[in-house]
Amino acid sequence: MVNGSRSPGTATTRPARSVQWRERLARTVGVLVAAISGVAAFMWLPWYPVWAIVIIALIVAGLLVYGIGIPWGMIAAKRRNGVPDKLASGFAVVGLGIPNFVLALLLVMLFSITLGWLPPSGAATPTAIILPAIVLAIEPIVVTMRLTRSSALEQLSQDYVRTLAAKGLSRRRIVWVHVL
Repeated sequence: MVNGSRSPGTATTRPARSVQWRERLARTVGVLVAAISGVAAFMWLPWYPVWAIVIIALIVAGLLVYGIGIPWGMIAAKRRNGVPDKLASGFAVVGLGIPNFVLALLLVMLFSITLGWLPPSGAATPTAIILPAIVLAIEPIVVTMRLTRSSALEQLSQDYVRTLAAKGLSRRRIVWVHVL
């Protein structure tokens, strides 16, 4: 720096970096908002950062966990020792017994190679996020299902549930409104 002046390259580099940073931040926030709202058409562009794709997979996995785990746990508790309960128990054993990396390979072999329904890798289409989201969601689905089932079974044996049944409420309303 001579006489307090900057070199020519320094003056243009800093504003250009901040503009690039702002553009990337705006794109990322826009894509995350679009992913949450369900608009996923423009997400799969080549410039899209990997960490944002991972966040989107986690969001989809979270939706799967609460969309499948809680209802399945409640159905298993409602029909204790029935077919849904036995299926839930079997799914829990398999879901917790198979490591995630083995499950991922098995799902890729089944849905991508054998059936050809989903792409085996890449991020060229929105369907590429389905297998990673399922693999990420299997273990939390099982844990949420088991916790929901055990809590619901405990609540179903409480006195207030018998009181509600004596007052004439339907079993469905008792389970889905009061126990849940």
